Amino acid sequence: MDLTKTKELIIKYQETKDEKAFNELLMANMKLIYYFMNKFRYFNLTADELKSAGFYGFYKAVINYDYQRMPIKTFSTYLGNTIKNQMISEIRNCHDKFKRELLILDTTKKEDSEELIIDSIEGMNEEDVFKLATVEANRQIINELLSCLNSKQKQIIINRYGLDGCERKKLEELARMLNCSKQSISAEEHNALKKMRKKKIFRDIY
Repeated sequence: MDLTKTKELIIKYQETKDEKAFNELLMANMKLIYYFMNKFRYFNLTADELKSAGFYGFYKAVINYDYQRMPIKTFSTYLGNTIKNQMISEIRNCHDKFKRELLILDTTKKEDSEELIIDSIEGMNEEDVFKLATVEANRQIINELLSCLNSKQKQIIINRYGLDGCERKKLEELARMLNCSKQSISAEEHNALKKMRKKKIFRDIY
C-alpha cells in the first residue's frame, strides 16, 4: 500500500472510526504482525495470545499516530515498534503472573500452623493465596511441577523461588553456585517455567 493511501486510511479511521478503513490497513500490515509473532514464538505466549497482542498494538498505533506532526513515511517504523512493544509487554505480564503463582506454591509453616505466610507475596490477596487449600497439598503440587525439570533446572527454580526451605537467590548468586553465566541461568529458568506451565496439574489449578 502506498504512503498516500496509508495516510488517507489513518485519517479516516481516526476521524470517523470507519471499520472498513481500519480493516484495509490491517490486511495491508498483517505480515508485520506475523513477523513479530514468529520472532516471539518461544516466549510463553500461544500463537493466539501473540496475535491478540499484535492486533492491539496495531490498533494503538493507528489510533495514536500523529499524522499532522510526523511524516507518513515513519508510520511503518512506528507501527512495528508499537506491535513489538505490546507483545513484549504481554510476555512480561505472563512471566510476572507465573512468578506470582509460583510464590503461592511456596508454602511455609507459621507458628506450627498450616497457614501460608502471605505478607511477602506482593500483589496477592488472601483469597488468591489460600486458593490451594493445605500445606501438604501444595507440597505435592510443587513436587509434581518440578518433576518435569532436569536436575539443573530444578535446582534453579528451587533456589530462585525459595522452595523447600531454601533462601531465594539472585541470578548472580546462582551463577556463582553453578559455575555458569547469568545469561545461562536466565535461559534455563525461562525454559523451566515454560515446561511447568504445560503440566496438566498447573492448567487444572489456573
